[in-house]
Amino acid sequence: MMPTSPEILVFGANPAWQKTLTFPRLTPGAVNRAISLDAYAAGKGVNFCRAAAGHGRCRTLLFQFSGGENGARHEAALRDEGICFHRIRTAAETRCCLTCLDRTTGEMTELIEPSSPVTPEEATAMTAAFSRSLADATGAAIVGSLPDGTDPNLYCDIIRLIREKGVPVLIDAAANIVPALDLAEQFILKINRRELQNLTGGTSPAAALSAARDRWPGAIFVITGGPEAAWLAVGDETYCCKQPQLSILSPLGAGDTCSAVLFSELLCGTPLKEAFRIALAAANANCLIPRAGTFDPETRDAIASRLFIEPF
Repeated sequence: MMPTSPEILVFGANPAWQKTLTFPRLTPGAVNRAISLDAYAAGKGVNFCRAAAGHGRCRTLLFQFSGGENGARHEAALRDEGICFHRIRTAAETRCCLTCLDRTTGEMTELIEPSSPVTPEEATAMTAAFSRSLADATGAAIVGSLPDGTDPNLYCDIIRLIREKGVPVLIDAAANIVPALDLAEQFILKINRRELQNLTGGTSPAAALSAARDRWPGAIFVITGGPEAAWLAVGDETYCCKQPQLSILSPLGAGDTCSAVLFSELLCGTPLKEAFRIALAAANANCLIPRAGTFDPETRDAIASRLFIEPF
């Protein structure tokens, strides 16, 4: 019998029906006519699962809240893609996200609808479902925000379940996550520099990283910065990786791709620095394709050959 690949439980509570519009030039205050439209299921959890599937090293099972017509459309799209998921039905409608890409400047503008709070009953149903599936999991990932107004203790409830199971956990979330990080103690935190500063109150990215290491000494930090160098910090060691100069089509989903590929490689036994390099290459490859969480494996490998991890 062939061994099964590792399975990651992905807590991506706040999905979105994604529409990406591309404009030859986006001008605020004017009538802007798009030259292309791509509509699909998204949200950080979905993007993570899509990237993990494209990487091909780990299976995923996504947990999310879903409601209304957008939720039904979202679920149908996940089935069409072959993304395995467990949804907790909500009374509230799943949000939409509209992303505008300016082909001239390469800039991305996101317009995100508000989402509605999860009820206590819906939160309890989520933790029960997540708990039942943890028995067969190799790792767990907490990615993205909670629906607006949701009790942030839901993060802590999920962390408690993960700690009881004793599986590795990657966290790609920055809002209302500090109590859960304190509870987790050992984790991989993959966020960007701006999010790290907001999380710690650091006056600079370096100060924010120092504060994070002091508060969570058992954590591994992977800090991205778009086109700027990315950092890897573990224990007393810090490494950086300069990003290649690319003609970016869309950065949407690059961070989610980095998280998915990094965690997949680590769960398969890849050394940390090598996993970091491969993950950054996949994230860069994602920027060359308009759909979030999607990349060409050959492009990933070509970019990886140009990346070097150096002590910082």
